[in-house]
Amino acid sequence: MIAPKAGNYAAASLLGAALLLAFPAAAASIKLAIFDFELEDTSAGAPSNSEAPSDATQLAAVTNEIRQLLAQSGRYSVVDVSASNWAPINPWSAS
Repeated sequence: MIAPKAGNYAAASLLGAALLLAFPAAAASIKLAIFDFELEDTSAGAPSNSEAPSDATQLAAVTNEIRQLLAQSGRYSVVDVSASNWAPINPWSAS
């Protein structure tokens, strides 16, 4: 099995957003909380203790693009999560 690359996730995310935007807007917008996307790369070439900077940059760009597309659709109202106390999942830390 071939491991999927970060670009595949970005393309799938954008395709999903495009499909959501294709449907007509509902009378009342649906509230969505979209947290930052994360990538757990378990492939042999992945960094062992952190996310690669290029992956972090790409994931941040995809997250922002999805937020913008969904907000512009008129069907969804994106909730600001910047003030929330959520913590990113860190698969490299011991539990």
